[in-house]
Amino acid sequence: MIRTQPQGITTQVDGHSGMGGLKVLSGNPVQTYNKDAGEYEPDRTLVPLLLMPWYNAADPDGLMTGEQAVTGAEWYEGAPKEAGANRITAETPGYEISADGTPQWSLTVKKNVPADSPVELYCIYTLTNKKTGAEERHEASAVLRTSVFDSANFALRLTTPPARVLNPLDVEPAADGSWAVAYAAQLYNGTEAVPDANAVYWWQKKDKDTGQWRDFTEEETELYAAADGKTLTIDARLTEGVEAYRCRAAYHADGTPAPSAPPTSAWQAGASLRVQMPATLRAMQAQTAGMKMNAALSTPVRFEARLYYNRGEIGTGKDHLFLITWKARSGAPGSQEVTLGTGRSVAFTPSAKGFNKAYAVSVWCEVRTYARHAVLVDSAGSTGAVLTDSAGAALIQPVYE
Repeated sequence: MIRTQPQGITTQVDGHSGMGGLKVLSGNPVQTYNKDAGEYEPDRTLVPLLLMPWYNAADPDGLMTGEQAVTGAEWYEGAPKEAGANRITAETPGYEISADGTPQWSLTVKKNVPADSPVELYCIYTLTNKKTGAEERHEASAVLRTSVFDSANFALRLTTPPARVLNPLDVEPAADGSWAVAYAAQLYNGTEAVPDANAVYWWQKKDKDTGQWRDFTEEETELYAAADGKTLTIDARLTEGVEAYRCRAAYHADGTPAPSAPPTSAWQAGASLRVQMPATLRAMQAQTAGMKMNAALSTPVRFEARLYYNRGEIGTGKDHLFLITWKARSGAPGSQEVTLGTGRSVAFTPSAKGFNKAYAVSVWCEVRTYARHAVLVDSAGSTGAVLTDSAGAALIQPVYE
């Protein structure tokens, strides 16, 4: 009998992607404190808020597609502190975990939140990866806040999320390539929206050098900031670091002229924007050709870079968000690193790069991630004018870190 050498079968488990958060099963995370009546609406001592973590997965193999069962949860009042100092337990007043008649691992909130003390609830929850059997941990949070109702009280509120962290991997550019992020404000009298004919809105930006609020410059308005009444639209590509904005508003009665500038009594609401690549990005390299090198180092080799985020591989359609540089170095004493090329893959013949056949060659890639876009200016000119295309639009290019 002739028996071949046993050969193992390699199993490759593809990652899955997904998203999760906290869903409101009943109640409301936003309350109103009625100053006239001295009551909370709704009153959580009577109508509790019920929160439940959830996670919805998308799996190319179809094993983990759809909403996944939560197998455990830890709840915290505020961001988790060392040693779980702010972890919610059975003894924490105003809360109940997995209360009778509620889903397992849900949180029942029975406390009212003062208007000047919003509460952010954090949940670290687990689920089982059906493909590997391993436990996965995810995080989610929800803010409980209270607004004050006064029948004669004006207030300016943002009707869109005020604090934005934009992940470039999630961006779907507009037709002109811009990354539009819009903020909308509304002036209220009590709970009634003030008609646009009786309100005036102004938008400003906080200057990073002085720390003072100022109007958008003409150049900023032309490049990336468009204020149209109570709406501000930002092209996030041209922001840098954390940018802070505010809207100011004033009321004028029917038949009275609208103020041309914000009065000292103007109401205001703030917002912020940060463009940031996720910290959980991973890069791996794979050799796809030339695994068996001849003695003369004349066998062509090829390497690929593979990028991962949130347990899924990032497709080549996002390559513009990465600057990948391939390098190599011979093991010969005193050798210097050699740049092989850029991009998702690199192919070369070691002998053509001058490597000594008596020593091994190391190959690696360095991945820089997108930070922002920069406006191109005429550095040769005396004014540093912005360069434009044939249509008059400013020329910009990505900056990596």
